[in-house]
Amino acid sequence: MYHNPAGITKQEGKALEIGLNLMYPRPSYAETGNASVDAGKLIWTLPQFGFVNKEEGSKLGWGLGAFTVAGLKVKYNLNHALFNAQPYESKLALSKVVPTVAYRLTPKLSLGAGLNVGFQEFDLKLPYVIQTGVLAGTNALLDIKTSGEGFGGIFGLLYEIDDKTTFGLAYTTKMDVDLQGGTPFLTTTGLSAHYDVNIDYHWPKTLAVGLAHRPSPKLLLASDVTWVDWSAGNEDLILKLSEGTNAIVNGLAGSASIIDVLPLDWKDRFVFHFGTEYYFNPKITLRAGYIYGKSPIPDSTVVPVLAAILEHTITLGVGYKPQKPWEYNVAYQYSFRHRQTTGQSDLIGGDFNNSKNSVYSNSLIFTIAYHF
Repeated sequence: MYHNPAGITKQEGKALEIGLNLMYPRPSYAETGNASVDAGKLIWTLPQFGFVNKEEGSKLGWGLGAFTVAGLKVKYNLNHALFNAQPYESKLALSKVVPTVAYRLTPKLSLGAGLNVGFQEFDLKLPYVIQTGVLAGTNALLDIKTSGEGFGGIFGLLYEIDDKTTFGLAYTTKMDVDLQGGTPFLTTTGLSAHYDVNIDYHWPKTLAVGLAHRPSPKLLLASDVTWVDWSAGNEDLILKLSEGTNAIVNGLAGSASIIDVLPLDWKDRFVFHFGTEYYFNPKITLRAGYIYGKSPIPDSTVVPVLAAILEHTITLGVGYKPQKPWEYNVAYQYSFRHRQTTGQSDLIGGDFNNSKNSVYSNSLIFTIAYHF
């Protein structure tokens, strides 16, 4: 349901699965005036749920999934040239509910489609330099808290080339999330206000092509490449502040609203996945994989609390089926340390000039499935 909904046609009967991803990222940051600082030691808990139903002999299958597909929680305490010691914090979480249907069109070809219903939180707390407009260059403390919903779709096909090889294709549409919330606003001169906040957040469309081959009954080899359209929705982050409560600030801005454009300039990327399963015996399955995708974030627009995209990841896993109808899976994932160095930042204000960002991550994933 998450990667290719056409795969539901490969199921027989009903299955219920619940799971949890415990993710432990370790970001750090350094710049002039701030020695290397580790972010707070936080474990993200990313739950997942899935139910599928395809009766034996039927061409039609359907399902419902719920996944926490993206997460970010960072907290630094840094020295600021004007505000002294300040927290730099962010929280981002995207969850999807995905009702799905699939149909075996021919003995070899299956099609599937799902509706992505997204629920997002996005919070941001830091000293911020306004980038555009009449207040460009103004320093202010912000504590943005927003949430919102968005919709998209996923479409997929599976084609069985022969009894050993399967071809897959999946397309996920762009998802636009309308985030609404508010923030206090405090300048270096002591002017304070409150604003309503609106952010149009964009999750990229993707196109994935994959191939799976079974050279023997016990061994499965799989690979795919996914194109991610980061550039379409991440050229800029646009903050829309409205209903300002301070008349002096409104007078300086010429309005009770401020629209600010934070440059991002993310690049489109290809992500490559390689994986294998070995059926050790009827009860135990062994798995391993490798993922590579170059970070889409240019060095000149890195903001330490906005994103942490890793490039090299290895995975190991084991599945255990003691007896029907139960199935247990556990996996470990390690993302190697990724570093980016910024010389001259494209953001005005100089906050992130001559800075270094570093992050690596460990994850443990558990799932339990019941087939009936």
